[in-house]
Amino acid sequence: MESESAKVEHLHHLDVPPGHLHAIGAISVNFNLLESSFYFLIELFAPSSAVDYFFWELSNLERLQMLKHFSQSNADEEIAERVEAASKYFRSCFENRNLLMHSRLGGISSSELLSLATMKRRGELLFDLPLVTLQRVADEIWIGVEFVARLTDYIEQSRQALSALIEQAPGAGPRLAQVARSLPPIPAAPLRLDPTQKVLKVGVEI
Repeated sequence: MESESAKVEHLHHLDVPPGHLHAIGAISVNFNLLESSFYFLIELFAPSSAVDYFFWELSNLERLQMLKHFSQSNADEEIAERVEAASKYFRSCFENRNLLMHSRLGGISSSELLSLATMKRRGELLFDLPLVTLQRVADEIWIGVEFVARLTDYIEQSRQALSALIEQAPGAGPRLAQVARSLPPIPAAPLRLDPTQKVLKVGVEI
């Protein structure tokens, strides 16, 4: 049986700076949360009998197209605008995540830079990532998670308050007004990683 120390030595052979390795792990975990959060958003708009099919059987892009269709048909303008913003935000995070998860170690990494390589149609691209860039990617994916969660919560609460108002339940009016003030702002577009740059620095915006 292989000892724990031997396993650690194998990890050292990867020659990945620990901070960069931690940030890539955070990107993976945060993206999984972002992807999962869309299930609950889809649940608010799609027919209940089709939610599982839309989420589990469709690709990410097909799922976003479906969500856009249903939200534009069943939501007011401000909510539909935020659903579309959440979808665009997801696409950028999705592209960043895919670039990182489908790359391999490239040149020689250092404590400051992680060297990666990715395959493109015209050949292989080598690029270096400062730790601060990876940390920003992870943080911005988390911002997306919070935005989708707040948007989902807002829609659920506003629907409940509206139902109560229609039924003339006590306190329904003030509750609806309170919910209306909590519509989440659209976050700034996340960083987009561009492997054609030798060093991917913070500041490359969509």
